[in-house]
Amino acid sequence: MKPSFFAFLVLVLALAGCGGGGGGGGGGTTPSGTAVAGRIVNQVTLAGVAGVRVRMLDAGNVVVGTGTTDASGAFRAPTTTGAVRFNVDFTSVSAAYYRQYDYNGKSYSPLIDGCNPALPFVVNGTTTNLTGSVVLRPTTVPPPAPPTGCS
Repeated sequence: MKPSFFAFLVLVLALAGCGGGGGGGGGGTTPSGTAVAGRIVNQVTLAGVAGVRVRMLDAGNVVVGTGTTDASGAFRAPTTTGAVRFNVDFTSVSAAYYRQYDYNGKSYSPLIDGCNPALPFVVNGTTTNLTGSVVLRPTTVPPPAPPTGCS
């Protein structure tokens, strides 16, 4: 009976060291201060768009961090060093915008699986900035062309 209790104790202690995992498959850790920052703007006015959730994704498209834009459209999303892509959560975006966004000269759609732009390399313990603004097109202008950033 003691060997099985010992094995059980070892298993419990090993699992306790896992720290919960946060969804699994994430690759990377969540070091203090590690984040991605950027800005979401209206294509016509270039004003920031408030209340938009931005999700950081790992290589398996598992969400490993989220942030929400403030009144100026800026966001900071605490994340893991395993974050390699991001997307806009369109459940948080007003119907006044098309369900597509532009980033660094390419367009992306949440309606297409895996159609997510790459992040710059996320550095441990620092805030990594997107290299450009994420642009939402309002429905007051003609619809966007089909996405060009999906592969």
